[in-house]
Amino acid sequence: MFPGKITSADTVFTPVQWIGRDGTALECEEKISLLNDNLLEIQELCQQAFTDALQMGCSEEFMRIVLQNMVDSLKRNSNRPFSC
Repeated sequence: MFPGKITSADTVFTPVQWIGRDGTALECEEKISLLNDNLLEIQELCQQAFTDALQMGCSEEFMRIVLQNMVDSLKRNSNRPFSC
């Protein structure tokens, strides 16, 4: 449905548009801000873990696989809508 890589609005991965379940772009600024903030936090923590792993001698390729496996294992926990 979506390409493997989504065009980023800046150097930190934030999509140009957030796409809703119905396939249309989200418009609520509060939702978009929260999603962007969450991605920034995730990126910073993953970067720190990645850097630590490499400094401790871990294979870069292996660490990328570990992080990708973590993302692939994410499960949907709630159907609760976020009001805007």
